[in-house]
Amino acid sequence: MKILSRRVGSLNSNNNGVEKMKTVQSLSRLFLFALLVAGASATSLVQAQTVNVPGLSDDVTVYTDAEGIPTIVGGTERDVTFVQGYLHARDRFFQMDF
Repeated sequence: MKILSRRVGSLNSNNNGVEKMKTVQSLSRLFLFALLVAGASATSLVQAQTVNVPGLSDDVTVYTDAEGIPTIVGGTERDVTFVQGYLHARDRFFQMDF
């Protein structure tokens, strides 16, 4: 009788393991789906912003790729480096806000 109860107990523990694995797989799929939805909505929310900054000699355009990396195009090196500093300050403001 003891051997039979141990076998039944071990079968139940294996079934619990299978159920836990299925739960983990379901949660993983749900998490991946949520990431895909968030990524799709983030890429569809392309926003244009115009900022008038005194001191720039010409227009400067910033293109941001899907990973959030900016590419700065401008007429002069001074304008490009100024906008680079502006973007850096905008992205890192939380570090300066103490």
